[in-house]
Amino acid sequence: MRLTERDYRVLEALEKWGALGLGQVDAAFYRRPEDAGERARLYFNEIDRRDYWLGAYKRMDMLRRLELVRIERYINHHQTYLLTAQGHRLLKSLGRSALMNYRPTMPEMYLEHELAVAGIGLMLEETLGKRILSHRQLYETREPVGRRGRRSLVLPDLWIADKLRPCAVEVELCQKSAGRYKELWAEYRAYMPMNGRVLYMTGWESLGDILLRLAATERFPLLHVASLKEFKTLGERCPFVAATRNRDSGRPDEFQIVQLSASARVEGEEIQVAGRR
Repeated sequence: MRLTERDYRVLEALEKWGALGLGQVDAAFYRRPEDAGERARLYFNEIDRRDYWLGAYKRMDMLRRLELVRIERYINHHQTYLLTAQGHRLLKSLGRSALMNYRPTMPEMYLEHELAVAGIGLMLEETLGKRILSHRQLYETREPVGRRGRRSLVLPDLWIADKLRPCAVEVELCQKSAGRYKELWAEYRAYMPMNGRVLYMTGWESLGDILLRLAATERFPLLHVASLKEFKTLGERCPFVAATRNRDSGRPDEFQIVQLSASARVEGEEIQVAGRR
């Protein structure tokens, strides 16, 4: 069967994100729903029986039979698609591969986090029209820094490329120790481009409150927080709350991704990412 441009784009997405669920493939490359609720349902892979009767599932099964993708099955989650070695070789042969490696497996313990990151990234790519870099892309392109060539710890889950207000996005489903946050935020202070933001999307609202209190104590004004629940409802218009307060109103400062400029829309433009270019 002849492959289409959409098939190649699906393979490229699997290389970039490592793994994708059926709903995410459907939302990004097939149905592209306009309804916000339906859009969020698919991007966060909340699929049901009806989704298996539509074109995305049938086409992905065709790619599976061609051995370009494989299915990872789990006990507590929906099946997930990953790129195969053959699929990766195909992208390389066509000059469409962006990474040196592909992800051959996805342990269930990481699945919820990785699919949440992929869903957010795909959604932002569609709505912002900007270059969104995945953790996998950042890892392969990071460069040694400092006298001893130490690599920076700053490898966020997502990077929103924008010359005026670049954003690192961290998807936080589990709480880290206070010491670990202080260590990471020290790296962001050192390597974040001017006017950059660090956006945390948390699995529950109380974790956001914890991060804001710690950021206030550590005097880390770059941090802004929203819950995944809020982002699912509001998407790119979701307000991220800062630990700092507006001097006039006394209310916490807020930041919205959708207000970013369009300066990074053109592909191939110079992208500065937390201490690297």
